[in-house]
Amino acid sequence: LGNYFYIFTLIHSVKLNCVKFKQINLIKDVDNKFTNDTLARYFKKYIKVLEGNYFNVMSKLIEILAIPIGFFCPHKETATEIHLASNLVYQERLRQNKLGYFELEQEDLKKGRELIKKFGIDENQWFVCLHVREAASKAEGNNEHFRNFQIQEYFKAIKYITDQGGYVFRVGDSSMSNLPKMKNVIDYANHEENSDFLDVYLGARCKFTIATSSGFWTIPHYFNKPILMTNSQMSADYYSLTEKDFFLPKFLKIKDNKEYVSVEKYLQPPQGVVSVEVASLIKDYKLEYTNCSNEDLYMATKEMNENIDGTNFWSEDQIICKKEIENNNNIFKVNLKPFANIPKCYLSKLKDLNNKKV
Repeated sequence: LGNYFYIFTLIHSVKLNCVKFKQINLIKDVDNKFTNDTLARYFKKYIKVLEGNYFNVMSKLIEILAIPIGFFCPHKETATEIHLASNLVYQERLRQNKLGYFELEQEDLKKGRELIKKFGIDENQWFVCLHVREAASKAEGNNEHFRNFQIQEYFKAIKYITDQGGYVFRVGDSSMSNLPKMKNVIDYANHEENSDFLDVYLGARCKFTIATSSGFWTIPHYFNKPILMTNSQMSADYYSLTEKDFFLPKFLKIKDNKEYVSVEKYLQPPQGVVSVEVASLIKDYKLEYTNCSNEDLYMATKEMNENIDGTNFWSEDQIICKKEIENNNNIFKVNLKPFANIPKCYLSKLKDLNNKKV
């Protein structure tokens, strides 16, 4: 699902006249399927899909004409790495007051309201989506271990939500581990009603989503729902988020230094851009990551919920942190803006950890 994010950015770049072309053409082999037909329907409003057996006779021409959208997005006079481009395009969306988020169609709303009753809740019940990436296989886990986590670490955050009267939909697919029975928690990933349609409906209707660096979070993002991005170690995640979102990174020490690094340094190269050959690069750069604890995840979830309810306050540390991120991001060579918020609990713990090292 994450691959739709690139197209979402390009759609806005076209709508805001930030590129020279006016039409996005998707050349699709008739035998290839969309990863989610419901979501694709919302994208087809803005792109022209050309289906056929093109790849047998025109593969070289398509290769020449294709935009390398998995890596770069054209924006004004240049092409920028896709996640950084999303930040530039979001700035333009704000300037032109054209946010352009998707809205569920009336038929989808009606259908979703009926389907959600099968889980024992009605349309007025608030809920949170939770997506914690797990290893689909032993081999995959070795390659992508930095994005995989234990769902048990999120149990305290789950309990906070249910204690507040909310429900939790654990989203994903049937390759995920089964959840134990918990009050107001629906293991939708392993539920018989799991479907492409409900993936979209739940993402579009949730109060917010707790996510790890994997595809599902982009669905609520398309529909303007807040994201709590957890346990991320990539600046690409941070700069893809907006001002209603929270970014809870891991804790990082560079082994020759006893202190944990500040957020602004965390987001910078090389540590902020390590996403391929992760194990060897972590070793080469002497990076030592510590995942967020269940207490960190609970406190960040609480802050997210209070922020949406209007009872949160911004600490001086949070204000300073954003300024420091902005003052130190020139290394990316584009005019990035820090929108996402770093939770108070993270900044407080970071300070405490470093004070203990003194």
